[in-house]
Amino acid sequence: MHDVYDVIIIGGGVSGLTLAYALKDDFDVCLVEGNGIGGKILTANIYGRNVELGPEEIIRTKQVEELVKDLGLADRIVEPRTTSFSVIRDGKFFFVPPGVAGGVFRPSLQLLRSVLDGLFDLSTLISILREPFKDLTVSQDVSVKELFAAIYGEGFVKDFFEAVAGGIYAGDLSEMSSEVYFPYILQIKKNGGSVLRNLLKKKLGFELFSVYGGINLLVSRLRERISARADIVYAYARNVEAEHESYIISNGGRICRGRTLALMVPPYQAPFVQGYHDELMRARNYIKSSNVAVVVEMYPEMPPHYREISGALTFPQVYGVSGLTYYDTKWSISSSDGLYTVKYFVPFSSSLDEDAVLKRVGMFRDKVLGIRRPLHSVVKIWMEAMPSYAVGSRMALDEIGKNAMRRGIFLGGPWMLSTGIASSIGNAIKLSSSIKRYLNKSSADQDAGRI
Repeated sequence: MHDVYDVIIIGGGVSGLTLAYALKDDFDVCLVEGNGIGGKILTANIYGRNVELGPEEIIRTKQVEELVKDLGLADRIVEPRTTSFSVIRDGKFFFVPPGVAGGVFRPSLQLLRSVLDGLFDLSTLISILREPFKDLTVSQDVSVKELFAAIYGEGFVKDFFEAVAGGIYAGDLSEMSSEVYFPYILQIKKNGGSVLRNLLKKKLGFELFSVYGGINLLVSRLRERISARADIVYAYARNVEAEHESYIISNGGRICRGRTLALMVPPYQAPFVQGYHDELMRARNYIKSSNVAVVVEMYPEMPPHYREISGALTFPQVYGVSGLTYYDTKWSISSSDGLYTVKYFVPFSSSLDEDAVLKRVGMFRDKVLGIRRPLHSVVKIWMEAMPSYAVGSRMALDEIGKNAMRRGIFLGGPWMLSTGIASSIGNAIKLSSSIKRYLNKSSADQDAGRI
């Protein structure tokens, strides 16, 4: 243990781990984590199957690819077997073409099929087809609901996109920031451009992947590489005191001291920070959290639609279940043994116990899927599972982050618009550059003072 570390990182989720990994070769780093390394990433082995009880996929970006390669996991990358999914409305499955969940439409037979099935009505289809010719310029951040209603019509939001938000983000479209969740589409509209034209020019689109053996391998490899060069302290950080241009982390007794502090935990889990707590509390006004329960069930017989689609998104206010993944159809992250794995997502606003979760899933299974009880069920309840960013949050959080940075406090992870594994990794790498500049400048100033 060092007397004074260059960087204290609070939070050992994927954001904190990536930040520690990016800094470990140049500075003395201490990572403080009280809940367990990996955050919401959790791979379980059920009946010999690897199944994710947290995030099950990663968006492929250049930074993510470089990190995976650097960790020696490039040969473990698994592509999805299918990206086709559906929306369940009024008890019926409607096929959804790839890309639509991201607000992107490709003229295709798959789109025609979804229209003929009744996913969209005629007026919504006309609005979709008119998008390249519609004169629409957005000048500032708006809600996701407002953005997509303006682009594709209110019918698109009501009949489809509310299920997407409930299934993927577990948030309220009328409060969620377009600048955070759909920045590429908002930027196109700010410039007066067309989503379809940008797609055809291959300026839009994203690929998903998983890791054979489970995403937890990414966490394990990061922890191994970090612990070889940095210290990991398993403790809850309750308070942060500022003293002589350094920060003391404590939980009743001193844990460690650092020249800089990186908060990589959700705002509602952050410790009290002396002299800066009011600003951090102001940041919380722009970030809400959603609660989600994950249920993984094993079936000895193939459920309906298992071969056709990888998953379905539903309207949680009607069914109590926001989505499901036909797991082995989508991901081959472990060997098959004749069982069929279905993963359910149940959002909730307050407390929910395991029995209540299973009751909701049971009702959904009986009324919508029409299949018998499973062979085995596993429940994981994630309190404050996902950050949900309000309209205007990007500009406000950037300002708060810049003010904190001047004092050697760096905000990352859910503080800074991390909506998934890829953005958490990307934002952590970006933050590491800011910390390096701050520490190098501080050292240069001290050397100049000695002269």
